Parts: sequence; structure tokens; C-alpha cells
Amino acid sequence: MTEERVQLAIQPLDKTASVTPGTPFLEIARQLGVPLNLPCGGEGHCGKCRIRVVHGTAPTTQADLRHLSREEIAEGHRLACQLVVTSPLVVIIPPEALATGHHQILTSRGELRLRKGTPPFYKHLITRLDTSEARSLVDRIHRQTGAQPLTFSAIAELARYAHTEHTLTALVAEKSIVGFEPGDTRERNFGLAFDLGTTTLVASLVDVNAATPIAVAARLNPQTQFGDDVISRIQFACERPDGLQQLQHAVCQALNDLAQTVIRDAGISRNEIYQAACAGNTTMQHLLCGFHPFSLGRYPFTPVTLGSVSCQARDIGLELHPECHLYVFPAIGGFVGGDTVAGVLTSGLLEGETPALLVDLGTNGEIVVYDGQNLHAAATAAGPAFEGAKISSGMRATQGAIEHVWRDEGGELRYRVIGNQRPTGMCGSALLDLLAILLDAGIIDPQGRLTGCNARPEIAGSLGCGPLCERIVVHEGRPAFLVVPGEETSSGQPILLTQQDVRQLQLAIGAIRAGTEILLGRLGLSASDVQAVYLAGGFGNYIRRRHAQRVGLLPSAIPTARIRFCGNTSLFGAELALVSAEARRHAEELARMVQHVDLSADPDFRWKFAEAMIFPEQSLIHPEADRA
Repeated sequence: MTEERVQLAIQPLDKTASVTPGTPFLEIARQLGVPLNLPCGGEGHCGKCRIRVVHGTAPTTQADLRHLSREEIAEGHRLACQLVVTSPLVVIIPPEALATGHHQILTSRGELRLRKGTPPFYKHLITRLDTSEARSLVDRIHRQTGAQPLTFSAIAELARYAHTEHTLTALVAEKSIVGFEPGDTRERNFGLAFDLGTTTLVASLVDVNAATPIAVAARLNPQTQFGDDVISRIQFACERPDGLQQLQHAVCQALNDLAQTVIRDAGISRNEIYQAACAGNTTMQHLLCGFHPFSLGRYPFTPVTLGSVSCQARDIGLELHPECHLYVFPAIGGFVGGDTVAGVLTSGLLEGETPALLVDLGTNGEIVVYDGQNLHAAATAAGPAFEGAKISSGMRATQGAIEHVWRDEGGELRYRVIGNQRPTGMCGSALLDLLAILLDAGIIDPQGRLTGCNARPEIAGSLGCGPLCERIVVHEGRPAFLVVPGEETSSGQPILLTQQDVRQLQLAIGAIRAGTEILLGRLGLSASDVQAVYLAGGFGNYIRRRHAQRVGLLPSAIPTARIRFCGNTSLFGAELALVSAEARRHAEELARMVQHVDLSADPDFRWKFAEAMIFPEQSLIHPEADRA
């Protein structure tokens, strides 16, 4: 008996599929390679994956009713993640529902420069390879290189070359010879460094001999289709038999694509990549290695390993030199990973004034405090809000995102859009700008309430908000701030900051602030003692320092000159691991030395968190901050 099938067409991507009735649209989209925007991992919580059914009948779900108006539902709008295909359908996916386009991804190392040490991988020239002597070839190789032992494949290559080549180049990785190349190839020694971010991936091709990066490429992490945060991905791995396999395959394929890009740009071959190194948070490193993250999703959030991992790159699916070695950074705790170790190693935290803070503001928020002797670290669940998750008009830093907001001399609101096009939403840096502006104007009070001052025009003058007060509107029965009217946006929908958005930002900022205060308290310090702040991570390097202080994200008493942008320290740490065995050993020592603090188990966290959600008064901000 022939199985019943129905046809699905996806426009404007020109994708079609013949599917069994009852198949989830999300499953079909993943099979077709359609990159949907799914911050909540397809749970129906965020409402960011709106599509339109233009032909056929689509049932309405409870999630549709929560996120869509009656008019939108009548026009065929549905949430892609909740749609089940039961009959022939033609759907249109608007640009804002796709995780595509140019993303603003941090690849800069700031002012950091690679310091060459003893390379973990190097080449040794073998001469006078004469088969007329009775002594074994392996013995003569040992005498010339001092390296022990030879791998099986290296011995096989030696046997193949010995009768035709008088000069060979030995490939030496961690005191073992892993292969040979005919002739003298010592000048060709390349490695790949990866920043394994929750949201973005970056690859850097390094000339190991010169200790110089020569090509870089970046892209969105395809695992975002399974959820924006690590908890969503852990859940996906645990709930589906092939979940871990899908997650690992997605990231490995993306890293291979990045590798191909930088290799092509540099004009070299895959077979000239002899080593790779990567740094990411603990969950991302587990997923790359294929370690099941089950224990990371349950208290006490136990990792499979905190130590570094060294393996053959091919064992996890990376397509480089057959004997390429992969080094994965050691981690500190369940949610404080190798990217934080790389940050401590490279940011300057250990060499500068103390007490000092390292704050990594990416999808996750990690904090490290150093008092000159002790290192304490913690992770906070702050990042998703800064990436636009759970924010009504929030989005990642991609084309169409408002990246900065300011007031002109007349008090009018101005903004800049990534890609110089009609805006679609706001990314984290713009949200922080807007929050600071509205706090200064009194439109948002220290408790985070939108005042709704246009309903009471008699107080507008006393607030000093001028034209901003005219932007207060009512949205779903509550005050909201109109950033861009619908007629000026790409989607036709207005871009708003709602009261619920402010609450979400308060939660994210409060988590970072409370975590910072607890770590400082563990060392007998307060925020006023901090002498320097090092900002790392994608989001952290795009924010305005004064605005970060105004909303309470960073200590308000410190001059902005002492808040330093470090660039992508995760990538820089991985690059350093390619050119310096000493850096790898230092990373291992740091990972063991840092005291991991589980904020969820700290008895003071709850009240510190509640206190930290109150925005600071303008009078508390250091006067120099106004110029940043």
C-alpha cells in the first residue's frame, strides 16, 4: 500500500518536499537546510519564527494564539516551530524569520599580539637517509630528531619514501613523529584556531613559523537552529536519540566550511594544516568532542572533563591533514569554559592593576575577579537577552539590526542600522544604548518602570525628555517606547521597547552585577575597589562604556579609561596555543588555579540579585563616563 504524501513548497527559497501528513514543519526545514531563526529552540516561547501560509490549511496552536493577533492568524501567519503539515501547503518565510545574512562577528584581537614560544608542532629536516646501512631507518630517525616514538602511519610513510628520497621532513607533534613529507617543507607550517561561540564561530589561519594570523573567517553557529542558549541544546541532545549527533555534525561541518574559506583565501592546502586549537564554553566544547552533555543540564552541572582534550582532528570530523592534532582548552566549571581560560591567559588581567575584573559578554556572561593573588570565576545566564532573545523587537547583530541609538542636539532619537537598510529590530548594543538614554530622560525609573509620561503631559518638562515623551505608546494595555514606526521598518511592524523587555534586560544586567558583587565579596572587596575592567566577547566589544555603567552592567565608580576592550580573547587564546607549548601549560595551570563559584548555590545571590535589578542613579556614575 502506497504511503500518503503531501506537497510542501517554501518560498522565496524555492524549496519543495513530499512529506507524510503530520510531519512537523521544523523537521522538514532542518532536512532541507532552511536556517530558521529559533532563539527558544523551537519551543514556541519567543515568537521569532513567524511565517505565512499562502495556500492550504494550517491548524492554529496555543503558541500561535499567544504570539499572533487575530488579524495575523486570519492572514495565514503561523509560528514555524509549531506548524504541523497535514495537507498541501505553500508558505512564505520572511527575512526576519531566517537565521541568515551578514552577522557582526568579532574577529579582532584588539591590541593583543602573539608571543611565539616552543611550537607544539614543528618540522625537522632529515638528511643522509641511506638504506645501505644495516641500522634500521627508525633508529636513524631517532638519532637525528631525538623524538620518540613514531606512529604506525609515520613508519609506513618512512618505508614508502626511504627508497626514493634522500631528504625528508619529519612532522613532530608533542615529541612524537606523526608523518613525513618528501624534501624540505619546513617553511610551510600552518595551524587553525577556532573560537567556538554559542552564537558565532570564528576560524583563524596561523603561520606557525612566523606566529602570525594570515586569514580569518566567521559565521553564525548552525546549532542556533536548536536554540540560542546552551540549555536548549543540552535539552535537544537529551530528548532525541540522534540529538548529540545532529549537534556535533552541525558544528563540525561549519568548522570545515570556515577552514575551507581561510585555506582558499591563503592559497594553501588542507594537508598543510597540521594542528588546530579551539576554545569555547564547557557545553560547546563537549558538543564538539561528542561528549554527551546530560550531566551539564542537571545540578550540580558536572562536566565529563575539565581537562584539556587532545585528539586527532579527523576523529571528530574535521577535514584537515590526516595526522592533524586538535587541542581543546581546559575548562573551569560546568558553565565556565575554555573561552574564559583563554580570556584570563590573554586579556592582560594577570599583568595589570589589581583588583581587576574580566567580563566576557557573549551569549553567556562570565566574570573573573583577580586581586593579585587569587582568581575567582562565575557564569551568569545573562547573554540571551543581549542577543535579542526574549526581547519583543530583539535580534542578533545581523543585517537589519539597529546597532546604536543616540539623541541629537534637538533631543530627537537617531539610530544606525547594520547594512544601512530599513531596520528589522534591535541588537544588544542598541538595547543598552536605549536603556541608558531612557534612564537619563526619566522615562524609565530606577525600578525599571516605563513612566508613560505622554499620558501625563504636565510632567514631560520636568522629566527633560522632550521629544522622547511623544514616543510613549500603549502596547497590549501597557506603556511601551516606540523606537521606529512600522512604516519605516522592513517588516511593516513597529520596533518597540516594552515594559516586559525592560524587565528582561533588568534580569540580565542584575545577574552580571550580582555575580560581580559576590565574587568581589569572596575576596573581601567591593565594586569601588576595582582598578581595571577588561571587556571580552562579541557583545562586550560593541557596547558604549558610559551606557554600560549607566544601566549598572559595569561598576559605576571606575573611570571609563580603565575599562578596556580586549577583542576576541577566545580566538586569540586558541591562536596562542598553536605557537606556544608554554601557553598550553599556562592554560592548564590557570584552569586548576581559578576558584569556580556556583552562584546558584550562594546563599547571598538571591537578595544581591534583587538589589542589582535596581538601576543606579545618574549621580553615582563617574564623571569621566560622560565622555565615553
